[in-house]
Amino acid sequence: MTSAPPAGARATERLAVAKHGALFACSDNAGDIVPGSQAGAGLWHGDTRHLSALRFECSPSSPDVRVLRARALDDGMTERLRLVNHGATATFELRLHVAADFADMFDARGLLTRRRPAPALSTSGGVIRFAYEGSDGVAYATTVRLSPPPHSIYLRHDGATAFWRADLHMDGELAIVARVEVEPVPRPPAPLRLGGTRPDGRLGSAMSASAADLVLLWTPHAGGAYIAAGIPYYVAPFGRDAIITSLQTLRVAPAIARSTLLLLAAYQAGEDDPERDAEPGKIFHELRSGELARAGAIPQRPYYGSVDATPLWLCLAGAYLRATSDQETVLALKDNVAAALAWMAERADCDGDGLIEYARRSPDGLVNHGWKDSPDAIVHPDATIAAGPIALVEAQAYAYAALRHAAFLYRGVFAQPREAARLQQRAVALRMAFDEAFWMPDEGCYALALDGDKRQVRSVASNAGHALAGGIALKERAASVAARLMEPDMFSGWGVRTLTAGSRAYDPASYHRGSVWPHDTLICAAGFARYGLDGHAATLKDALLDALHASEDKRLPELFCGNCRTEGVPYVPYSGACAPQAWAAGVPFGIAGWLGPGGAGPQPGLWGGTRSGSTS
Repeated sequence: MTSAPPAGARATERLAVAKHGALFACSDNAGDIVPGSQAGAGLWHGDTRHLSALRFECSPSSPDVRVLRARALDDGMTERLRLVNHGATATFELRLHVAADFADMFDARGLLTRRRPAPALSTSGGVIRFAYEGSDGVAYATTVRLSPPPHSIYLRHDGATAFWRADLHMDGELAIVARVEVEPVPRPPAPLRLGGTRPDGRLGSAMSASAADLVLLWTPHAGGAYIAAGIPYYVAPFGRDAIITSLQTLRVAPAIARSTLLLLAAYQAGEDDPERDAEPGKIFHELRSGELARAGAIPQRPYYGSVDATPLWLCLAGAYLRATSDQETVLALKDNVAAALAWMAERADCDGDGLIEYARRSPDGLVNHGWKDSPDAIVHPDATIAAGPIALVEAQAYAYAALRHAAFLYRGVFAQPREAARLQQRAVALRMAFDEAFWMPDEGCYALALDGDKRQVRSVASNAGHALAGGIALKERAASVAARLMEPDMFSGWGVRTLTAGSRAYDPASYHRGSVWPHDTLICAAGFARYGLDGHAATLKDALLDALHASEDKRLPELFCGNCRTEGVPYVPYSGACAPQAWAAGVPFGIAGWLGPGGAGPQPGLWGGTRSGSTS
């Protein structure tokens, strides 16, 4: 998705999340927002933290006092607190501490060091107001309206504290309402409907829970709506994440795919901008809307450091047309399709060998431009980090599938059969070049990547499974690749590890070097099924459903640790993981759509071809 969460995110307790449209709150399980606890804690809107503290305290506290707390979000947040005394008559004091630092998400995650002016703080009656003038020229404000008005409000350097006192008899109660409003005012949410029937059993219940997460992640934008990548760190459009989620949910929610296609096309790069790793025709990696992005202080406005978002966007265009027959939308994207194909042919192939590579140009950009984009993700077996330009195994698979989807578009809706034939020939040539460059006979698997010297990065990694999902793998290689990924050093029992446990770089608690990502395991399963390896596909499907039902909230997180599965013991959480997270929430729908009700394999056209993996 993006580089790993900050060290401060590695807390033991998962944040409690509430979201409405573009406004979302992350707190501890008691409902408090505690400064410094986790980078994502707060009330957020548009990458700006409008509340950095929200804590209720009561004294005296005793077993005879019951506190009931409720939170609701609409275009603001309403916090309701009821204190009920079940003991002897006593005088109670209730305190509410609030603060607003207006930190940008990049500030909160510790990705930038800068001095921000302190917000202006004022109070009148039962109203506390924080105001901040951003470096982007936008006036930000947070207003907290308290009812009934507190007996006193004290302004402090770190916020404001309101006090209420009440003499409560037995069963007496004190009820407080805090209404929080933010400026700029959030957009209303866009409706999202997930259709289709839910199967019975574990998969059906998983789809119902995931549907709620996807609705939660559906976020308004100036151009419509988008599926946010994950809460708390990635409530923003991410090209790769949105496309994968769109493909997972295409049969139940084509509106996600259509909106994704249009939003990404609207921001397709039209110029060369090294600072943002932008090149004409590229689809962006990440688009931020906070103070720092608007002020030009970060490259995510948008940032284009993704080698695979562009071919994946082409895959989605073809898959969307196959699934919906919406020729009008796809015809409107014809120029974008041509620009994306031109980028793949002219700019993505750095050395003219027919493969697509990446190299960072932006000093503030990502080192790695594949889905494993943490700086240490692409490693040789001896743990040496590979030097670029890097050609990833899965990027070639996506490019192959993209060419075939584009050939489908040109043969049909674009009515240019000669161009379709040329694209098909490019796909065949890429497949042959790929096999020669990436195949490792001694491992019976494809290499993770090629480095800048065109040496194989000979690590066995889950990325090889994407070669099967994309159809680029030769048919005679498929069984060997699947068997290698299902060996004990790769299959943890919960899913496919991102990196073999035999590597010197292996760390089951790392972000990309031994952890298990549910969406990644699903793609491997889809690849197995595509080549008729239904037994292995079914094993991975069952492992994913086991992991989902082993979680306390019946939700798949972004990732979990790659420790070996032990009977009766749940998986080890990766505590910095986003939950909900888009392509994890899409997994149950991907199981239903890509593997079929009986694990029969993906439908033709999902990644650009037929079940057999032929070149037709």
